[in-house]
Amino acid sequence: MSPTKTEGSQSSILEMLMRPLVRYCLRNALSFQDFINSAKLVFVSVAEEEIRKSTQKVNVSRLSVMTGLYRRDVTKIFREHEAPALQQQSILARILAQWEQDKQFCSKPGSPRPLTISGEDSEFRKLVCAVSGHVNAGTILFELERLGAIKKVGDQVRLQSVYNRFDGDKSAGFKILADDLELIIQAAEENIVQRKPIRNLHLRTSFDNIYASDVPTIRRWFIDQGKLFHKRARDFLSQFDKDVNPRPNDEQAGVKVELGAYSFTSIFPDEVEEGGDEPVSKKKVA
Repeated sequence: MSPTKTEGSQSSILEMLMRPLVRYCLRNALSFQDFINSAKLVFVSVAEEEIRKSTQKVNVSRLSVMTGLYRRDVTKIFREHEAPALQQQSILARILAQWEQDKQFCSKPGSPRPLTISGEDSEFRKLVCAVSGHVNAGTILFELERLGAIKKVGDQVRLQSVYNRFDGDKSAGFKILADDLELIIQAAEENIVQRKPIRNLHLRTSFDNIYASDVPTIRRWFIDQGKLFHKRARDFLSQFDKDVNPRPNDEQAGVKVELGAYSFTSIFPDEVEEGGDEPVSKKKVA
């Protein structure tokens, strides 16, 4: 921790909250510049939402002061609806595109063939040099393997089709995740800072020495019991909902109540061999 920071300071709290987002970026080959560009968009968008809640006029000056962004950046995003300039396509994406399209690395266009990796004249090194002479082929090899984009087979590497991390429409699922993150941060912040007489529920149960072969059973139990718990919660809350149970007097309503649940295990059920006790290591791409 920096000497200018104290435990519990706003900057150190922000760093803790950012760590899971940065891990997501690193798992998915999103760069610091990608993070910055997205942060600018989100800062302006959320600031606009907050100002509108107060019924005040939204303008560039207020957004600039509120977010700390330069007026030119705010103007592009707010007035001109223009995203910040994107970084040049990442070196990893360019190398993979070269592998898929350059005939010297393909059996046919769109069908990348396995490449040798040993020696100064390896095919993989030639691939990297075809895109850039300023990056180390070993470094690129390490990063692609970390992401699960390639698989080593003897003296060769094969491009894995699972490298497309954004196959299908995942936006709806990540929108739910984003909503969950916002709610849990608000609930925890209220518990920590405001300390109301009746706090928000914020519990987590953790065991760290579970048998790997029992993971599928545990995950199924979490899902089954979670469904039952939320059914009970819906039955309970419906007693107090104005739409379901209107009261004769015109009592004020409109309060939003949220109850979430999640579970996580450090390995997936299909990473456990049938009848075995040890997890099977498999590369997965988020």
